[in-house]
Amino acid sequence: MRIPTSLRGFLILFIAIFVIGYAIFVGRNYILGVSLYVSSPKDGEALTSSYLEIKGEAKRTTRLFVNGAKTFTDKTGFFSYALLVPSGYTIIDVTAEDRFGRSTTVRREVYYGGKQTTSTAPSTATSTAR
Repeated sequence: MRIPTSLRGFLILFIAIFVIGYAIFVGRNYILGVSLYVSSPKDGEALTSSYLEIKGEAKRTTRLFVNGAKTFTDKTGFFSYALLVPSGYTIIDVTAEDRFGRSTTVRREVYYGGKQTTSTAPSTATSTAR
């Protein structure tokens, strides 16, 4: 039994489209690369507290770092990292890497003024009791 040439051509075309589609599906992580979004803090933000929670979303990553410290995402790709910042200007680098060794970094620059301390010098006025 011979397969008609028109049906044979259709089967070859179908198999080729299936193989190409499967290759794109399997390679989508390599094609798309790392996706990193930092939602908090905003760049240039002036902080009112030294406690800072860095939040965001990282997709298609195997490793995630905040200022060089390894952190993790949940199952949906969201992450949260607590950091105590010193008074003054602070740079925060969030880096995500994928399994192919490609990485992307988001940099945030924040400023924390610290507590305003007022010195209370002892009073020089003296009272005399009579």
